Amino acid sequence: MSDQAHRTSILPPSATRISVLSQVPGILFDWPLHPPGEALIAAAVLFLLSILLNIAAATSFSRRRIGIVPFTEAPQLAQSGVFRFTRNPMYLGLVFFSAAIWVGTGVWYNFFAPVLLAVWLHLFYVLREEAFLRLRFGEAYEDYCRRVPRWL
Repeated sequence: MSDQAHRTSILPPSATRISVLSQVPGILFDWPLHPPGEALIAAAVLFLLSILLNIAAATSFSRRRIGIVPFTEAPQLAQSGVFRFTRNPMYLGLVFFSAAIWVGTGVWYNFFAPVLLAVWLHLFYVLREEAFLRLRFGEAYEDYCRRVPRWL
């Protein structure tokens, strides 16, 4: 992907902000909220997972000198740590963050926000990054794909 094309696209953190902010009208419409305690616990778990996934992946990238910004140079393939469980821990963390808001507020029709975020990330980042990594790492990346799921 060219630098120009990358600059004009919405980066995943901005898309996550859009996903979260798109839930505000539903939250205001349903105010006051009365989510069950189980929903609050599930939301807390999703929130903590989102933070942990992103910190673990960013730390792993930093140790390997891999750029965090999509489509930057990748001198090596990250396969250890959180990358043993999912090929896209940062994107998964962003979806979990949006889902935490949805689950924690109990506004059932806001389910569209994390779902659309996941679909958008998949179509505009995951699939493109996979093509980028296939070109860069070839069979090593194919082997990694056979061993580790894309999302979960």
